[in-house]
Amino acid sequence: MNFREEFNLSIRARCAVLYVTTREEERLLSVVKDCAAELENMRVVSWDFASGFDVGVAVGKGNPIAVLDFIAKEPADTPILYVLKDFHRFLEDNMVCRMVKNLAAQLKPQQKSILIVSPVYKVPEELTSSVSVLEFQLPTLPELREYITNITQNVVVDMDKEGFEQFVRAFQGLTISTVKTILSKALARSGKISLDDLQLVLEEKKQVIRKTQVLEFFNAEETMGSIGGMDVLKSWIVTRGMAFSEQAQQFGLPYPKGVLIVGIQGTGKSLCAKAISQQWHMPLLRLDVGRLMGSYVGESEARTREMIQIAEAMAPCVLWIDEVDKGFAGIGKTSKEEAAKKAAEEEVTDLTAEEPVEELPEENAAPAAEPADEKAEAPAEEKPETAPVQEETAPAPEAPAAEAASEAAEAVPAEETTV
Repeated sequence: MNFREEFNLSIRARCAVLYVTTREEERLLSVVKDCAAELENMRVVSWDFASGFDVGVAVGKGNPIAVLDFIAKEPADTPILYVLKDFHRFLEDNMVCRMVKNLAAQLKPQQKSILIVSPVYKVPEELTSSVSVLEFQLPTLPELREYITNITQNVVVDMDKEGFEQFVRAFQGLTISTVKTILSKALARSGKISLDDLQLVLEEKKQVIRKTQVLEFFNAEETMGSIGGMDVLKSWIVTRGMAFSEQAQQFGLPYPKGVLIVGIQGTGKSLCAKAISQQWHMPLLRLDVGRLMGSYVGESEARTREMIQIAEAMAPCVLWIDEVDKGFAGIGKTSKEEAAKKAAEEEVTDLTAEEPVEELPEENAAPAAEPADEKAEAPAEEKPETAPVQEETAPAPEAPAAEAASEAAEAVPAEETTV
């Protein structure tokens, strides 16, 4: 499901608060306005901290609380989408956070929605259940082809159809604003668009990838002849490289998925990755797994998502995951630590269980034995009292003694009554 479909579904489902992470505000607004026009002619109103609303409403300039209060008082039957730019900075405020949560419940039955646009994902824990997060993807290959075709209609394009397709593919992974900047530089330098401008695209991609601080762009110059041995791997690289041809795609041949190269240092693992990039004429992206690890909660996951998004947008490419074992370094260590901790706890438990078993000195043991002797003597003294009870079931000759005992027992209450 692409962004248009997901956005239309969210609006029809009356999702009150939407959150989109992107750096392409202009392109996002263009797409949102097109989608809103198809949905009950919904009006789109944008706001930012410096300029306020873009419809001439003198409310909310420099005051996010006034913006939310204005949205809450708008008529409920008017379909409006409020686009709040860089509003993530104010969500940490307790007042703003509470007002957004209240609006999420208030706007649910209405035809109004809020769209928060931010370059980073930063939603407080209190709003996670009230906010729907949408993903705005980078331009796809058809979108890039359409945009570059439209912008180069009135300029000189010095390349054939196949070269133009290669030129368009080189822009994958870049934003529309970046594509526009590269084309402007190419026209300013030579007055035309040609395959020589691919160097500008590569330099711009290096800057974009360098800003992520996760991926690294490599210029691979090594060839298959640089690899010594590994004949099976080299044969596989040459054979599977044909899967990227147009004939292979028409036949339905799938792309190569990946190669896992294991070995000690100095055996040519990195050299093989560079040679694959050179052989297949694809960009080489190096990923150091150690850079994915962050010190804050959720930071590692965010870096991983960003890395995957860039790699998918630049596909086809060669993703060189260097020292992948770093990603699993903590798993075994954690298990060993837990096992050692468990063994230490069991040892302490065993020592604690043995303490009551220790023999005490004779001085302390003597008082403990006295109650046992008293209990033993008590039943011996009570034996005469229990004997008549057993004799009540005895034969008839002992009956006079039982009658005498009962007369004596009846006489006692009589005396007490007389007194």
